[in-house]
Parts: sequence; C-alpha cells; structure tokens
Amino acid sequence: MVPEGWQLTELGSLASFASGNTPSKSNSAFWNGAYPWVSAKDLKTDRLESSLATLTEEGYRVAKKAPQGSTLLLVRGMMLLKNLPVAYATRELAFNQDLKALVPHAHVDGLFLSYLLQNEKHKLGQLVSTAGHGTGRLDTDSIKQFPVCLPPLPEQQKIARILSVWDEAIHVCSKLLHNSRQQREGLRQQLLSGKMRFPQDVAPWQIHTLGQAVVLTMGASPQSSAYNHTQTGLPLVQGRADIKNGVTSPRFYTTQTTKTCQIGDVLLSVRAPVGAVALSLHHAA
Repeated sequence: MVPEGWQLTELGSLASFASGNTPSKSNSAFWNGAYPWVSAKDLKTDRLESSLATLTEEGYRVAKKAPQGSTLLLVRGMMLLKNLPVAYATRELAFNQDLKALVPHAHVDGLFLSYLLQNEKHKLGQLVSTAGHGTGRLDTDSIKQFPVCLPPLPEQQKIARILSVWDEAIHVCSKLLHNSRQQREGLRQQLLSGKMRFPQDVAPWQIHTLGQAVVLTMGASPQSSAYNHTQTGLPLVQGRADIKNGVTSPRFYTTQTTKTCQIGDVLLSVRAPVGAVALSLHHAA
C-alpha cells in the first residue's frame, strides 16, 4: 500500500546511473596519490570519503567520478553472493567498473536515496545472478525497474535528517565504547600484573598454578536431537558462537544434561576456535 502523498515509481526514475573505470595499473604516475579510488573493498561502511587505493592528480583526471551526494552500489563481484553493499559519497570519488553510481535527480534527496537503497538491499539482492567463475552480477536494467515508494522532497529531507542524526549518535557511542574497552584492557593488565596496587592491599603476591586456583571441569556435548529453540531444558553453551562481549549468549537449549556450569563460572574455549573466554550468566549445559 502506497502511503498518502507518496508515489509508486521505479529506481530508474530517481537517479542517473554512472559506470566507473580503472586507470591503467601499469602507469605508476596514476597511483598512490591523495585522491580516493573506490572499489568493493571500501564498501564496508555506509558513508564514503576515503579508500584503500588512491590516485594521483593525473590518475584522477582520467578516472570516472561519482559526485558528492551520489550512492555507490556494487553490481559485480563475489561479495554480491553474500551481501549488497551500499554507500553514500560524502565527497566526489573516483570508482571502479564493479560499481554503479546513482546520481539523484533534482526531485530526489541524495541521502534519502542512499537510505532507501540500504532499506531495500535484501530485496535487491534477490536480483543478483551468477556470472562466469561464480561471480555475482546485478543487472542495471533490473535495478532501474525495481519498484519503490517516493515521498515528496521535503519529506525525503526530513527522513534523511532524522536517520542521519541517529547514525551520528551511534557512531559517537561506538567510538566511546571502543575507547572504554581500550582503557579497560590497559587497566586490567595493570591490575592483574600487580603494577597498580591499592595501598591497603600491598603485600607479597604468591605464585600458584591455575589448577590450584580453580576447579577445572571439561564440558561434554549433548546429543543434537536434544537441541531446541523453545527454551525447554537448560541453555546450551557450545563455544565461541555462544559468547558475546565476554559473557554467555546461548543460541539453543537442550533437554539432555551432560556437564553444567553455574552463574558466575568462567568458561574457556579449548577446541577450535581456541581461546574465547566468557563469564557465565546462565546455569547452562
């Protein structure tokens, strides 16, 4: 159902489609400069302003460019078989032939178009076909014919502005969380090595083996037929896949009890992948 005041249309009516290119790799004068040249490797973020590979001013002159405010979409490559990367160009960018630049028409807000494509990328991903050597391919005509609902320009701008504010807030929180984790890591190393002490606790440390400090219990896997998603029985902690941010986060339950852990136990993965450590938040198998 089309919302009141919105228009049912096709992507091809919202933007012009531009192709990229690759300046000659054999010409060293084109490469390793200050100008970004975007490829599939760079489409790991929703906003683009830089790239892994760069061009000199001479290379940038012969490259195809996506203007600021356009959206870059991967249309060829192995990555397409798993995901459909979409990124908004926050500045003019050169880009390669595996991408398309969607340059919005005058009645379309560029940032809104980028959010729209991100919202629809799972459906657009269904249009991906397999080319030679198992490479994914997204046909340009199929993209242009993809149906979308378009609000009036003022509403597009409001939607884009609201989502952009949320994105910025998430970015700031992520950066703060990253910094906090680094600070915690440094503090942990200081405290657990005895380099940082509390005045009332200053006393000789003793050396023990880990076996002297804990009771070590090896787990055992229940039969797979006992697994369930209905929360019947105990939560099941199988390994790194059931650990998130240093605590247990089970995906399955089991009706068969083999070995169990208690809330507050420390779990260590001893089989591939090895090394994950978690505090148990569950009485679990």
